[in-house]
Amino acid sequence: MKRDVVSNREARRAFLAAQGLARPVGGRLTRAGLYDLVEQLGFVQVDSINTVERAHHLILFSRNHNYRHGQLGHLLERQAALFENWTHDASIIPTRFYPYWMCRFAKERETLRERWRKWRQGDYEAMLDQVPAGKGHLVNLGHGVLKQTPPDHVAAFVEAARSYRPVATTQA
Repeated sequence: MKRDVVSNREARRAFLAAQGLARPVGGRLTRAGLYDLVEQLGFVQVDSINTVERAHHLILFSRNHNYRHGQLGHLLERQAALFENWTHDASIIPTRFYPYWMCRFAKERETLRERWRKWRQGDYEAMLDQVPAGKGHLVNLGHGVLKQTPPDHVAAFVEAARSYRPVATTQA
């Protein structure tokens, strides 16, 4: 059986292209173009550390220098073309990929509920029942509170954050 051989140069070019680093950094960037970029990358890690700029903005700006923060916010908060969840860290993921994540959500549902029960002694479930189906987004992991979030939900979230005390765990 004959095996295809890829040179180091071809491999480097393919890798850079897959990461969105092979194109010129100038040129017009529409919201659709930004969505295509995030989809090509698979996800963009969110990082709230802001020494120079937040990591997710640097990642996107490095691919196109016409990227603006508002474009990402619009895709995430207004169009819901992207959603936030944990990959290995907080990440922005194309909503088109959501069905592929449902298995992970189902697998982790009880583990997460149990963590929340221990942390909030069960009262969080009553709060979740107040959130209409499909409208359960309080905050973005790296973007703060959404403008349309009801003030009482924000107050409950802030209270939960302020009262949080890590549960001691033992290492096996």
